Amino acid sequence: MFLKTLILISFLIFSGEAFAAAPAPASPNADKIFQGIVMNPGINARIKQDVADALYRLAKKFPCAAAMKPEIAKVGANFVDVKMRPLTNQLLSQEFSEAELKDIVSFLNTPTGKKIIAKSPEIADRVNQIVMQAALENSGDITGLLARSVNSDGSCKTAQ
Repeated sequence: MFLKTLILISFLIFSGEAFAAAPAPASPNADKIFQGIVMNPGINARIKQDVADALYRLAKKFPCAAAMKPEIAKVGANFVDVKMRPLTNQLLSQEFSEAELKDIVSFLNTPTGKKIIAKSPEIADRVNQIVMQAALENSGDITGLLARSVNSDGSCKTAQ
């Protein structure tokens, strides 16, 4: 799964109203970045699948979630196609100057930029494998740390 993408999408989903309250001017360069990365067929399909999976995990507690899985996937795809674009463009416009956005677009159109876009799904898979392996290898240490952080009454000890 695209961990960073999912974090960004979660951020966008839960802070959409904040963006709506303070709109940034539309940037053609931010939209070109969105087009070049998010609308790349390989990346777009992965993002839609990640959003659908996240929504399904949220919906699993409801009795009809399994039967509704195709409709949940459509909601996720609609979010990516309709809502993610303006929110992402606004975020990019808030974080980067127009000159920086133009530089990013220029870079993405170079052979190296195109290679990064093309290789992103594969790289993300490999990074996720490394992260999962690290989590598994450190799970005992984390469990011990968490166990030591709880008082006998179930409250949390103050961080030392």
